[in-house]
Amino acid sequence: MRSASPDTLDRLAILLATSDEARARKLCSDLQAEQPGLRIRLAADLPAAVQAADKQPVQMVLWWLDKLDASALRQVEEFITQRPEAGLVVAAQNAGTLQPASMVLAGAQECLCGNPSPAEMVNAIRLAAARTVCAGHLVSERRLYRSIVFCQSELICRFSPKGELSFMNPAYRHYIGLISDEPPAGGFFQQMAETDRREVLAQLDALEPAHPLTRMELRVQPRPGGEQRWLHWSIHAMYDQNDKVCEYQAVGQDITEAKNLEEALQVAEANLRQLIVSNADGMVVTDEQGIVLFVNPAAERLLNTASYDLLGQKFAYALTPGQRQELELKPGAPEGIVVEMRVVETKWRRDKAFLATLRDISELKMLQEELRELSLIDPLTGIYNRRGFTTLARQQIRTAQRMGKCMHLFFVDLDDLKKINDTMGHDQGDQVIREAALVLKATFRESDILGRWGGDEFSVLVMDTDEEGPHAALDRLNLNLQDWNTDTVRPYKISLSTGTATFDPERPSTLESMLSQADQNMYEIKRGHRAESGPSSPARLRGRS
Repeated sequence: MRSASPDTLDRLAILLATSDEARARKLCSDLQAEQPGLRIRLAADLPAAVQAADKQPVQMVLWWLDKLDASALRQVEEFITQRPEAGLVVAAQNAGTLQPASMVLAGAQECLCGNPSPAEMVNAIRLAAARTVCAGHLVSERRLYRSIVFCQSELICRFSPKGELSFMNPAYRHYIGLISDEPPAGGFFQQMAETDRREVLAQLDALEPAHPLTRMELRVQPRPGGEQRWLHWSIHAMYDQNDKVCEYQAVGQDITEAKNLEEALQVAEANLRQLIVSNADGMVVTDEQGIVLFVNPAAERLLNTASYDLLGQKFAYALTPGQRQELELKPGAPEGIVVEMRVVETKWRRDKAFLATLRDISELKMLQEELRELSLIDPLTGIYNRRGFTTLARQQIRTAQRMGKCMHLFFVDLDDLKKINDTMGHDQGDQVIREAALVLKATFRESDILGRWGGDEFSVLVMDTDEEGPHAALDRLNLNLQDWNTDTVRPYKISLSTGTATFDPERPSTLESMLSQADQNMYEIKRGHRAESGPSSPARLRGRS
């Protein structure tokens, strides 16, 4: 019900309760004369006023009776129980056996005795209306406070300096497993370890009126035999007029999950730090300008520089995220270190940064070199290298001897390769070698063994199946070479000098002797060409014409 302001009595609905009808009419007239605008209804007595309030809301009841006695006190108590929102003013012609204060203690806002005047009753009604308004505000504030405190998930309590709990909200009661309304025997400090209890008491003792608030994180065991939990408490000291602590009010929040996460992050950080420090790969962190922010011990070793000489300095190598680079950290030195550097973008203290990992691949490069030497394939041309040719040729010779077949060995020299390297560069020289290999592959069969003997020399071992001898193969080679030189415009022409040797199963010879014979035959042909054509012969390699 809405309460009226004491300054607006003209809008106040008043119920005048008295058993004397004449007195009621006289009082009604006197009160309206004293305070024009009063809206007054009549009731025979106080119980009748309760019934009238059920039918139409009442804001104030003025009860006129002859004297104050125990029966009147009981009726006031019943009225306040049934209509706590309505104001009640008691006016008695005589005090009777009770004092007016008894009625006020029972719930009446005002009690007048000794045949009060209309002005006194209007003033009493005005004061009662004010008290009703204040009481309504207090009830609303109390309900709001209780709804806030009782609906909070935070733990709220009040306790004395000795730890005796005077208030606990439902969340706190549930947290400590308290079912009854009685506070726990050990009070506020019951769930704490002894060391934590001493620390809390020390912090509470340090509070003073100028600084009454403290915050702390505590380990607690809310329920006997249960798990340990973490609580964050905000504790406010309340003082009396002598600046002595009379009570503490505490608000707590369970932070166990946050503490567990914090501990897990600390463990992960320690493990990550240990991983970085003990990692065999070097790790370097720079800012966007390449200034070194961090190096691990492995990076110090690989760079042969202490961290204090690297931090704050420009990193010596360009950092390109997403690219893989091979760096020779000690070029030309016998103990030179080759590293593979990979760069990724990262964050360093919330700023963009680059992380460069340096992996020592020196042994890997040496192994790759050894494997390259052991390989059977020439990486430049894709045909067999010397080892591959030798291995397969020896096997083929054994097969030919067993089958009684003749074989022909061609030893081919690429003319004037040095001249191309000197005038056009080694990249162009490599291209000429690849093209010569393509011409040879087009000339000979897949069953023939073709290899790059080394540098500008090739070797081919052919099984003689049609007994035509080496001449047919040489004719095909010359024709293919001529087509190659005329089909495409190049700044050079390919010229090949070829020597041959024959394997006769009746008079078998070794691969080495055949190679020696073919090599000698090839050089004799070279000398013959030079004697006939001169040094500028167009039959061999030549420059742009």
